[in-house]
Amino acid sequence: MNGKTGKSVWVTFDLTDPLERELYRFLERKTRNVGDLVKHLLFAWQNGWIDVEVPGRRRESGKNVQEIRSSGLPFG
Repeated sequence: MNGKTGKSVWVTFDLTDPLERELYRFLERKTRNVGDLVKHLLFAWQNGWIDVEVPGRRRESGKNVQEIRSSGLPFG
């Protein structure tokens, strides 16, 4: 694959951090194809089959947004 047909995303694990070290070890035991794992997880997340809370991102549910829009307040 070259730069014209694909994009790469890198993940770095800080092996001095106990949680990240354990996640890395788990990953090593469970799969040799991290890219396919990530793609399957993203697909499931995109389709609402799993719910993921992304650190640093404000989480909005469709219901809450609709409630705000229906409130009559001048925003939303």
